[in-house]
Amino acid sequence: MNDSHIIDIIQRTLYIIALLSAPPLGCIVVVGLGSQIIQTVTQLKDQSLAFIPKVVFTTILLVMLIPWYITTLKEYFDFIFKYMDITTQ
Repeated sequence: MNDSHIIDIIQRTLYIIALLSAPPLGCIVVVGLGSQIIQTVTQLKDQSLAFIPKVVFTTILLVMLIPWYITTLKEYFDFIFKYMDITTQ
């Protein structure tokens, strides 16, 4: 295994990490922004009003995205195992 193989694996890994973490982070940002707007309009300053909706909506999103996560991770591991077979021969 040479340097270009390691770089390919690292690039693919970082891409998968970014791809899988983007939906939850986006959900947290959008829900956080919405809850901050509501808190500003109603002049409520309670930390649970900002935290609880983020947890609820992110959990719902993650449950809905389980099939996509499984498919993406399966493709990634298939890539890794095929790549290891190619480089060991």
